[in-house]
Amino acid sequence: MEIGGETAVMPDEEMAEPIVGRDDGIWLRADAPPSALAAAVDALFQAGAFLAGLDYAVFQRMLYGAGPALPAAWHGQPLVRVADAMVSFEPARRGLYRSPRIESGVASCFFEPVLLANAVGIPELSRLEFDEFVADMWCKGIRFGIDVPTVRAVMAAGGRARIVVARRLDPVDGRNATIVEVSPQLRRCNAPRALANGRFDLHAFENRFPQVKAQVRLLRKDPCTAGTRGIDLSGEPIEATAGTDLELTAVAGPGTVIEHLDGHDYLVSAAEGFVNIDRNGRLSIGPKIVGRDGASVRTTGNLQLAGDYEEFGDVEENVIVEGSGITIHGNVFGHIASRGGAVHLKRNLMGAASSMAPVRSAWAASRQTRCCRRQVAK
Repeated sequence: MEIGGETAVMPDEEMAEPIVGRDDGIWLRADAPPSALAAAVDALFQAGAFLAGLDYAVFQRMLYGAGPALPAAWHGQPLVRVADAMVSFEPARRGLYRSPRIESGVASCFFEPVLLANAVGIPELSRLEFDEFVADMWCKGIRFGIDVPTVRAVMAAGGRARIVVARRLDPVDGRNATIVEVSPQLRRCNAPRALANGRFDLHAFENRFPQVKAQVRLLRKDPCTAGTRGIDLSGEPIEATAGTDLELTAVAGPGTVIEHLDGHDYLVSAAEGFVNIDRNGRLSIGPKIVGRDGASVRTTGNLQLAGDYEEFGDVEENVIVEGSGITIHGNVFGHIASRGGAVHLKRNLMGAASSMAPVRSAWAASRQTRCCRRQVAK
């Protein structure tokens, strides 16, 4: 390829080259790998040429896939126009450009009025050219990220200034996979319970133990992302840290299934029941209500439950727990009332318990313990 003051025109047999020179400009092959384009550009600049009339945005897009998308006119075309001509970069003019200072991914240069000897050797005021600057910076290691408007503005001003001429593109780390609640029925409501007469029971919560129907989408997995790689000033990629993946199996308990719906993984209730979450964060759906923090005025208020209830904490004083079968693993200082199921008290009974079935307590010191058979089994 001959380089001179005129446009270099490549013969037909060289059309397979990454860079194609024609009468109507300099073109890059759209199907050429970016690495091949960068190698061809490097050979061109190192040989002492620059690209006159360079479209820097297209140049960066073709070599590194960064910046604005290509103009619509080039979509689907085998060649993409990037410049007007290949022109020889005279050594005298190359000496007009200062070396950059690079620090932490930022390159800065000092600009000042420049003098260039004319044909008879007399120094004359000259101007810096952006296209030459790109080629010079390339040979000095700045191959990506030139701030075109800023550099053109300081060249047009012709004064003295040190400015930032290029910045690396920092990578964007990937997003970790997350689990998102998609059913409002999973949420407790700790507002005072509304009564039929329009008043509120300040000793009971509206919905302390959520209940769901079958085939309800409970949780959705939002997948992790790989992130977006960055590009160093040298043109080398800076890899992003990929997000961490997770699986819904980590939170899927009995009574739930994982289904792939609408392009997402969902945790779905397999049957109607109460929502229970254990200490490991596993969500299950079952006929029994399970509590782990105890029953108190602060945490639960008075409980009026439709199903069986199992509590691993204490039932504090002045708290009433009503349900069917009731099992308490902690101490009972309040009142337990069963509407037909058995009452199992695993620790001390310091309050009162009543049931239509036997009340079983490990140790009873109750003020009142009643059952239909008038018996307490210890």
